[in-house]
Amino acid sequence: MKKRGLIVIAVVVTMVAASGSAFAWGHGKGIRNGNCPGWGNSEFSGRGAGGQGSPWANLSEDQRNQLRELRQSFVDDTSETRIKMNAKREEVRIILGTSEPDQTRLNRLNKELGELRTQVMERRLAMIIEAKKIAPELKMGRGLPGFGRHHRGKGFM
Repeated sequence: MKKRGLIVIAVVVTMVAASGSAFAWGHGKGIRNGNCPGWGNSEFSGRGAGGQGSPWANLSEDQRNQLRELRQSFVDDTSETRIKMNAKREEVRIILGTSEPDQTRLNRLNKELGELRTQVMERRLAMIIEAKKIAPELKMGRGLPGFGRHHRGKGFM
């Protein structure tokens, strides 16, 4: 009976210790409910995407619309190439998972991936140059601010 009691106590202590990190994250409402300053639900809200101190805040609605259209054009123009890139990456992953990966095939796939990546990067650079014509005040290097993961990052890939 003592041994069983010790096991129960050990399990309870472990559960309490493990659950402590869950409570350390705060109230759990997230950044999308408007309680976190600078983060919101609109396309151009949030740090880096139009919120406090963002370059998007200074753009006219026409500039924002033109940049949205430019971005959509980039996505549409490069979608097939990016689909091919993903397929080749998956093929590389599968080949590497075999017991005897074919080095020649992997080299060929790597070269093809590089060519596809170059195509997307050339299109991206053309898009950035066009975006600078629309909104010269935006600092763009890796894409348009406000596009990317959760509208906080940059990029299109």
